[in-house]
Amino acid sequence: MTFHNNIAIFVFLGKNIIIFVIKDFIVR
Repeated sequence: MTFHNNIAIFVFLGKNIIIFVIKDFIVR
C-alpha cells in the first residue's frame, strides 16, 4: 500500500475510535 492509503486507513480507524469513545462517554 502507498503512504497515502496508510494515512487514509489511520484516519478512518481514528474516527471510529473517537466515535466509540464519545458514545461510551454519553452512555455513562
